[in-house]
Amino acid sequence: MVRVREIAMRPIHSALALVFAAALVPAAAQAQPLVESFDAGVPAGWVATNLSSPVGSTNWFDGNAAVFGPQASTSYVAANFNATTDGGTVSDWLISPQLTNLQNDQLLTFYTRTETGAPAADRLQVRLCLGDATACVNVGTLPADVGNFTTQLLDVNPTYAAGGFPATWTAQGVSLSGLPAGANQGRIAFRHMAAVSGPGPTATGGDYVGIDTLSLQAGLPVLSITKAVSNPAPALSTPFSYAVVVTNSGTASATAVTITDDVPAGLAVGAASVVPSGTCTVVGQLVTCTVPVLAAGTSATVTIPVTASAAGILTNTASASAAGVTAVQASASARPGAASNVPSLSLLGLVFLGLATALSAIFALGRVR
Repeated sequence: MVRVREIAMRPIHSALALVFAAALVPAAAQAQPLVESFDAGVPAGWVATNLSSPVGSTNWFDGNAAVFGPQASTSYVAANFNATTDGGTVSDWLISPQLTNLQNDQLLTFYTRTETGAPAADRLQVRLCLGDATACVNVGTLPADVGNFTTQLLDVNPTYAAGGFPATWTAQGVSLSGLPAGANQGRIAFRHMAAVSGPGPTATGGDYVGIDTLSLQAGLPVLSITKAVSNPAPALSTPFSYAVVVTNSGTASATAVTITDDVPAGLAVGAASVVPSGTCTVVGQLVTCTVPVLAAGTSATVTIPVTASAAGILTNTASASAAGVTAVQASASARPGAASNVPSLSLLGLVFLGLATALSAIFALGRVR
């Protein structure tokens, strides 16, 4: 694999050594929630530890805008194949400050991605250590070690599949569970992994990963969805609409809410919209709307205008999902052209109807006599 282009695009950040050394100083205890935008590289209180073999020229660093820009705000934190040398193994750790109030049913969300057309596969683990500030900086000494971070929360691209790591900023989420009751102290760690990596000509694995917009919330979002149609029996060629309402009835914000609706054939789809905020795209029959954050106790409503070109019963199903949240679905049906489906009377039918009416009248008069 030729890596010259990548090396040129991502120069070695040797000046970051001082930043990493400063990050190794234990931080003061921090209560929940934990929110981090990574706008200046490795934040104060975070610990960056490179267990790659052999150790290369970089650790976690301020993201390179020439590779890709941040998910939000001004920057992000990144790691790449330069964490090792040619053909080596990457095991590069980024550890949160000490947390003092870890509890079950807290939701951890963040965004991650690699570069577009990444030539080699990356892997990113999220791991948890319960213990004091000293115990929870121990990740071992070898690339395969996890030290005291024995609980795996999430594993992005565990099989190193080509194209298996998202190439656009993608929300990830996982809720804490199985913790002892009450408040716990510990740390959460991100571990960039790659096999047969490095900047040299024999490397076949490892490229570049970024992390942005992290949040550890004291609670969980819970999504529900309803769907309604403005006219259940519209005439053909007469516009009507579907309304999809997604509600977060949980105790924390839902991140990266996505609402999708594969509108049945026979319905021409107009420009969909979502309120109070968000964006929608329509590709053929597929409507996709995104809401970056849906706060606890609030709703978002998607309106999908359609026009029927064919008669019949059409059932339309929408779904909603968010980072770390169980997806939900709702359906609604319309019967376009229902009025036109009433059987019409032919001329002969009208004649028979008239004769039947006349005979009925004559029969009634005969009974009166």
